[in-house]
Amino acid sequence: FLADLAEAYRQAEGDGAASLPELSLQYFDYAAWRRVNLGEDVFERQLNYWRNQLRDAAPGLNLPTDYQRPAKPDGKGAVARRVLSVQIAGLATQVSRFQNATLFMTLLAAFQALLFRYSGQNDILIGTPVAGRTHAESEKLIGFFVNTLVIRSTIEPEMSFEKLLAQVRKTCLDAFGNQDIPFERLVQEVQAERDLSKSPLFQVMFQLRNVPKQSVRLGSAVVEGFVFESGQAKYDLVVELEETPAGLALAIEYRTDLFAHETIERMTGHYETLLEGAANNPRGAI
Repeated sequence: FLADLAEAYRQAEGDGAASLPELSLQYFDYAAWRRVNLGEDVFERQLNYWRNQLRDAAPGLNLPTDYQRPAKPDGKGAVARRVLSVQIAGLATQVSRFQNATLFMTLLAAFQALLFRYSGQNDILIGTPVAGRTHAESEKLIGFFVNTLVIRSTIEPEMSFEKLLAQVRKTCLDAFGNQDIPFERLVQEVQAERDLSKSPLFQVMFQLRNVPKQSVRLGSAVVEGFVFESGQAKYDLVVELEETPAGLALAIEYRTDLFAHETIERMTGHYETLLEGAANNPRGAI
């Protein structure tokens, strides 16, 4: 979208008619392809994976909250931010490489360990968005491809971080290999417990933004990004990390009807400490 906008602006500034190259595919082509290729056999195979993966899952994550969970969320939220140092980012990347894992997997495993420490629950489920653009032709196509996956880990206190990371790595690879089932269909199929006070299957969303920043020029106009906070929260917690020259930028969006700002700020510090400890000593117990 940004590339098309910049090109249209450039042409308009030069008094030319906006003319963009034709796409080899449109979104309806993708929808038709998906209908044909995600046939009954593939759909049922992926559905069976999720039925098995989420069988007997914990009905919710019992995090200690500052305020009693209301019967219905008010939707209001805020964000706490912290930058994890370049050194910690380097250590996490090094551990990922040694374990044949991605940085996302290492950061996710560390946050699941933190949730285990907070809740005392062995069964930890976290949601993560997946781009869904699995074919090169879809990279420049405007349309809705995103889906939500559920990453489930079983954690024991005596487990090493190394062992937890190996489990998270396998779970992520399996989940990405079965990513075509729409999340709403998954909720319906596994008959997740429905409760207006919380989202089904998971209450914490986790994502790593590692898309290279594009510099956009609109002719002679200067374009700059800025941090926008909506004042809303979709889940109990949404954890977002981004690779920057200064280190890993961490932002935790949270429901203000559950948590005080000081609590979430403390959580960002706990996560930094746990990640640094895990990266320095991956064979240490959770």
